[in-house]
Amino acid sequence: DGNLRKPGDPGVASVHGQAGSSSKSTVYVSPSKEVAAFPVYSEIFPLLPEGQEGVRKYAQMIFEVKVKPASYSIQQSTLGGSRYWPKNLRYDKSFHTHCDLEHLIENCSDLMLSAILVRQFGKGVASLPAPIHNANTQIKDDFIHPRGLGKGPQFHWTFLKEKAYENEELNSVQAS
Repeated sequence: DGNLRKPGDPGVASVHGQAGSSSKSTVYVSPSKEVAAFPVYSEIFPLLPEGQEGVRKYAQMIFEVKVKPASYSIQQSTLGGSRYWPKNLRYDKSFHTHCDLEHLIENCSDLMLSAILVRQFGKGVASLPAPIHNANTQIKDDFIHPRGLGKGPQFHWTFLKEKAYENEELNSVQAS
């Protein structure tokens, strides 16, 4: 039928809870591409096996959707202050607080897919936060997050972004 699917539909499972959902089959969207692309929500996956130089490239996809007005509820981001991201650090420089970053939708007919956005990671790919990116930056398969969050490329990328943002003076969350 061409519609997007939601948790509970045949073949669709929720991987990371349903915080704030009363139905437990809610679709979450965000006005922030940075929030939508957080690795908890959008997995970073290898494109190809390691290359000749032992370098692997990765990709990540998010959907851009159009949402029917007044068809959703809004809640504060559940990322800020979670085990995955510090409460006092903005996740997206375009938003000064963690408020209003998660929009909850119960009916998939209120959504229309408008684009599939893909970004690539790896040596020579400028997709990491600018303060720490250079041509030799390589996402590591075997990286173990120092706070014990997990192992793999998604945790390495999150760690690099967090460290880059901590070094930026104006990237603290403002009081809401």
